[in-house]
Amino acid sequence: MIDWCENNYDISYYVAEFFNSLSSIAMILVGIVGVYLHASFEKRFLLTFGSIAIVGLGSIAFHGTLLFPLQMLDEVPMVYSILALAYCCIENRSYRRYGVWFPVSIALYGLLTTVVLVGAGPHDLMLAFVVFQSSFAFMVLVVMSHIVKIYADIQDVKIRHMWKTTGAIALTAYVFWNIDYRLCEVMQNLPFGLGNPQLHAFWHLGASVGSYLVTLLVCYNRAENLGQSPMMEWKWGLVPHVVVNVKHSNPLRRTTPQQQQSQKQQQQAARTMSYSDYGDNDPIYGDDLADEDRESRPRLMLMGLRRSGKSSIQRVVFHKMTPTETLFLESTSKINKDNIHSFIDFQVWDFPGQMDFFDPTFDTTAIFGEVGALVFVIDSQDDYMEALARLHSTVVAAYRVNPNITFEVFIHKVDGLSEDYKIDTQRDIQQTTTDELADAGLENVQLAFYLTSIYDHSIFEAFSKVIQKLIPQLPTLENLLNILCANSGIEKAFLFDVISKIYIATDSSPVDSQSYEICSDMIDVIIDISSIYGRAAIGAKSQGYLDDQQDRSDDWTHQQDGHDDYEDSNGGGHGHSQAVVSNSSRAGSLNNQPVQSGGNHEAFSVIKMGNGTVLYLREVNKYLALICLLRAETFEKQGLIDYNVHCFKEAMDQVFELKRAERTRREMEANQLLEQQQHNGLYGHG
Repeated sequence: MIDWCENNYDISYYVAEFFNSLSSIAMILVGIVGVYLHASFEKRFLLTFGSIAIVGLGSIAFHGTLLFPLQMLDEVPMVYSILALAYCCIENRSYRRYGVWFPVSIALYGLLTTVVLVGAGPHDLMLAFVVFQSSFAFMVLVVMSHIVKIYADIQDVKIRHMWKTTGAIALTAYVFWNIDYRLCEVMQNLPFGLGNPQLHAFWHLGASVGSYLVTLLVCYNRAENLGQSPMMEWKWGLVPHVVVNVKHSNPLRRTTPQQQQSQKQQQQAARTMSYSDYGDNDPIYGDDLADEDRESRPRLMLMGLRRSGKSSIQRVVFHKMTPTETLFLESTSKINKDNIHSFIDFQVWDFPGQMDFFDPTFDTTAIFGEVGALVFVIDSQDDYMEALARLHSTVVAAYRVNPNITFEVFIHKVDGLSEDYKIDTQRDIQQTTTDELADAGLENVQLAFYLTSIYDHSIFEAFSKVIQKLIPQLPTLENLLNILCANSGIEKAFLFDVISKIYIATDSSPVDSQSYEICSDMIDVIIDISSIYGRAAIGAKSQGYLDDQQDRSDDWTHQQDGHDDYEDSNGGGHGHSQAVVSNSSRAGSLNNQPVQSGGNHEAFSVIKMGNGTVLYLREVNKYLALICLLRAETFEKQGLIDYNVHCFKEAMDQVFELKRAERTRREMEANQLLEQQQHNGLYGHG
């Protein structure tokens, strides 16, 4: 039994350590207040708060009597209290990180410690002291290691400040405990007649406040991970507590069958066609989609843990944000839906990494039912074991809902890794994921793995391959490009979506990363040149020119952040390169004449490089551009190449015209069916 520094029975005949007993009441108060103010939280937090109050009761019993059995009533609850807090810290994600074995192991740990402490008895106090101190200190270290991770996830400045305050209080209390325990004689004989400062009582006060605050902040982090929009409020102007928006409704939450039926009827009345009318795998192209059908577009989902780089990828690829600007992006706290108006009209959904959308409260059918591709982003520079566990659970659950989803894995942020480490990381992730899916009986699920970074073209190349899987006409496009290359002497041809610089098709020859990069950079170069030497730079300000700009607002080059077309520019080459940017139908624009509307607005560009390679760009439609790499001697037959490209464009029009005609027919049938239903509803009972 430990006899602390306070003089025994000095204040009261009935209480051995009066101040230590009195200060223990603080633990009871904070425990009861914690349970009262957080009654709506999970039971694990109520157990943690309640255990603080039980520790306070045991502390009063022990310090009031200094009996060994009552000392166990103080120390054993302390072990269980720290175990409960450890469980809250470790299982604070929106999904279960470990199986049922984890809480069972924690319970066995506490039970074993209890048996040793009680079994030691008053005859072996040193064993009891060592076992208690070591077991309790070990769990404190476990909690502190996870507290550091939780602190890194907190974005709110006020909450971070409260974390620091909690740490300062806990550290001060621990110092007081050590001084009282190790320097008791010094405390009893302070100079100038100063009495014992009763530092152990202050330890009780600091431990009470620190335990409450640390549990409070873990509550806050848990609610934030669950997407409950937590707020820190002050009760009675004195006690902080966490308040969650329990009435916060998520459009993806599961609804009742009656609500689902009502929503279904409203959707059918609001739109004439749904995505399912187009076929299981058919995307929607450009203007083929009416405004009321926007929500039925195919979806591309970005998922992954927090800080994996999902939002940065979305902003760089689809919003032209520079990689350095992404450093200032905040973590995603809710679903961000991004409508992409391009050759393929689709949606990109950026999911917050802390939320588990496979929770029973979410309608997984509404989320994953119309998903075309699911992109899971893994931070290669972080410990990715947790990400692999999340990837496995995501693939298993999503595949059960929609077996037609294509699963893509971006091993992201590889720009800081060596080539050997990149390969080893990809091999490890791919092997681990494949083995886990095989163990789950999902050998048929195919995952594609890509090494990506926003600081080079790898992210665009990876997205190109993802988007290509959403295009059922891809084999036809590749065949057309093969024919074009074979009959024109072209070494490599890419069909680019100019808006995003993603290539939707290429010929069957192997893709060289350098070839893709130079073709992608060509788009940027042409846009930059046209912004300087194009029509806007010439200074044509007549109303006719403005009207022409308005008429061509849907032109694919105009959609690039407001830049003008590629034509009307002749740029001199730098070094050993020569750039020619022209438009066959508007050579007169170079004489500062406003361009009349209604003409042919086909963009055309040729860049001759010093190594004998020619870059050939030709507009296909308002979304697409054909970029070819060929030798200079081959380009001498430019007339033949131009004619073959013209034939290629006509063939593409025929391919997609069939799909447009089929859609038009289905839309007419749907309209007729809707009119018939409305007619029956109005006049069926007449």
